[in-house]
Amino acid sequence: MDTFMDKLAQRLNAQEIIKANSAADAAQLERYKEQVLQYEKYLVSLQDCLQSHEQQNEKLKNDLIGILEKLNENTHADRESVQELSTKLEELFAKSDDFNHKEDVKVYRNVQAALVEENTKQTESIREMLTAYEKKNSRKTTAALFFSILAGIGAVAAVTLQVLSMFGMRFYW
Repeated sequence: MDTFMDKLAQRLNAQEIIKANSAADAAQLERYKEQVLQYEKYLVSLQDCLQSHEQQNEKLKNDLIGILEKLNENTHADRESVQELSTKLEELFAKSDDFNHKEDVKVYRNVQAALVEENTKQTESIREMLTAYEKKNSRKTTAALFFSILAGIGAVAAVTLQVLSMFGMRFYW
């Protein structure tokens, strides 16, 4: 009988264990179901967020396209303005260069005329100084020339006397 009881006890224990396992599995299954429901809620929330972001991205994309179109229009207009300004600046530089050239030529001619006039004045001044110098020194020059001629005659006479005395001629009075 012990054996029967042991078998019966084992059988009851086994059934209890199976029931306990089944209960635990059921509880685990319920937890999984709750998690699945929670995950489904998260998925729905994520899908809503994705849709919202897609809508915002589409709006942002459209706004950016509009801005780019406006920028392209403004850039085109600005390019035309820059080209017009560039053309005007080139014309102004050309006019400025012409004006500067004309003024430089005028200044050059004025300076040239002033130099010619000053050169004429200086030449006349030098002529007057030379004339005055010639008048002042003409008497001195004439006197110096006279004495130079006399000295030359005296030197020639002295040399002649020396040569004659070498040939034996003596001139004493």
